[in-house]
Amino acid sequence: MKLKWKIVTGDEKLKNAIKRLKETFDKWFYEHWSHKISREEMLSPNSPLPHIYYKMCKTPEEVKEKFPYEALETCSSCGETTDIWIETEFSFCDEYGCGMKLCPDCARELGEKIKELQSMIE
Repeated sequence: MKLKWKIVTGDEKLKNAIKRLKETFDKWFYEHWSHKISREEMLSPNSPLPHIYYKMCKTPEEVKEKFPYEALETCSSCGETTDIWIETEFSFCDEYGCGMKLCPDCARELGEKIKELQSMIE
């Protein structure tokens, strides 16, 4: 399996998360919350999960303002947060969510190592 790399921004990550939540909300809500509160309460300013309320009812800009981490990612190499990164997904086992996300500085360092390798084999 060949790794597929893609460049992602925090805004893209947030928009995808909002889309995914809206597609799965009803099933998730009825399985986990419907016996505790009403759908209307979950989607109100008094929601026990404010980030869910914001993602379902507010604009991406409002979500980002209230929950800025929703549009950030942590670099797999240096641990810094970034609003733009390069990523790939892979699985060497049965776990989900395996992959790598690199901030621009760490991606640049990897690019330099790749160039060094190329010059050694040429």
